[in-house]
Amino acid sequence: MSMNKVILQGNVGKEPEERALQNGTKVASFSIATNRTWTDKRSSEKQTETTWHNCVAFGSTADVILRYVHKGDPTLVEGRLVNNKNEKTGITYTKVYVENAVLLPNKRDGGNSRQYEPGGYGAFTDDDDMPFAGGSEDAPF
Repeated sequence: MSMNKVILQGNVGKEPEERALQNGTKVASFSIATNRTWTDKRSSEKQTETTWHNCVAFGSTADVILRYVHKGDPTLVEGRLVNNKNEKTGITYTKVYVENAVLLPNKRDGGNSRQYEPGGYGAFTDDDDMPFAGGSEDAPF
């Protein structure tokens, strides 16, 4: 048995970009920055390391990302890692194919307008239209 699953919680690095596959399936491409913070034992200084993750969402998940997610927004994504090779350069890179996304509270909405049920990935409980994007059934793979 094997599993390819990744869960990332971080901030969106730039506005999601929209495109469509030849079959018309909508695609949203965006990046998420995650931070790791620690205290250096020798200097006692706080250190931070930022890692950038390239993410791709398809279909209805892409629709939600394109409509609601903006640069700087705290977001949680769940998906799988996919390695691709650039034909021109030969460089292999990794992307996260997003299967589910949760829009987290942010400064723009006062940090409290989006309520989530405990223990879940974000069953939205307020009146916003579409807080949760999910569904790998739209992915073209």
